[in-house]
Amino acid sequence: MKAIKGYIELMRVPQWVKNLFVVAPVFFSGHIVESGFLIGGIVAFVAFCLASSSIYCLNDVVDVERDRLHPTKCCRPIAMGAVSRREALTLMWLLAMGSLAVAVAFGGLGLAGIPGFNGYISKTLLHESLVEHMHHLEARGLHGEIGMFKPV
Repeated sequence: MKAIKGYIELMRVPQWVKNLFVVAPVFFSGHIVESGFLIGGIVAFVAFCLASSSIYCLNDVVDVERDRLHPTKCCRPIAMGAVSRREALTLMWLLAMGSLAVAVAFGGLGLAGIPGFNGYISKTLLHESLVEHMHHLEARGLHGEIGMFKPV
């Protein structure tokens, strides 16, 4: 039971609320009552939640030594030893493959949405690996992410 708690904390489930932005277009378009649009939005939300959790796992594996020295991040599951790096990387791949499987199998993102989904993953990986410690580039990255989801 303790391991499951560590995995859930590692996935940062409370952060999933941020992924509601993928449902916003359905809501504001007035098509929220049409089941196809609503289901597509829900599938996209689930795919993005799984994808973002996979990135959180990677982030915590990469930053484990710094997190151990940080006053609050030292309580993260990998930093405190509740989840091993190997378990976190396994969970990361399961979540990443799960997000792709949900997106493809249920078509919530559709073929037109796959580049945006891949862009989200690529931008986030780039952020985690390079930009995180260069705060002056942060605003440019955010601008690119917002621009990626402009309506056509």
